[in-house]
Amino acid sequence: MDAGLLFIRDEVSLIYRVAVSHDFPVPQADSIVFAFNEGVPGWIVAHHQPLIIDDARVDGRVHPTVVGAGVLSVLAVPLVSHGRIVDVLNLFSQWRVRAFDAAATQLAQVFADQTAVLDTIKASFQRLNLNVRGVDYRQISRWMTLDE
Repeated sequence: MDAGLLFIRDEVSLIYRVAVSHDFPVPQADSIVFAFNEGVPGWIVAHHQPLIIDDARVDGRVHPTVVGAGVLSVLAVPLVSHGRIVDVLNLFSQWRVRAFDAAATQLAQVFADQTAVLDTIKASFQRLNLNVRGVDYRQISRWMTLDE
């Protein structure tokens, strides 16, 4: 793997946008968006399985910016949380076509699964933090005195 992008679902705008990029020029990464049913992220969500694109230059699902950056092969895997695909991890090879195989797919899926778990934990902590900030501590004090 030479570079990669993590696409997240923007539920408000109904697009996939880049949340994280690795060894991919940030200005170019920021320009990559897909409608929910388009491109590599749309394919992943529609088919609920990983995708290997042996030659990115001839596959219309690959964003032109990615091809323009010299990407030759793509491996994409879903990040699943509670049975729902929430993000899509894309790994790129800029050195050769047919760069990814079943073993690479399995490793990428393990990483994606762990990332999805961490994302779920982070969201839970954020919700908990919001709930704690909204607590009226005087009310808790009253409840505690009633129990005594």
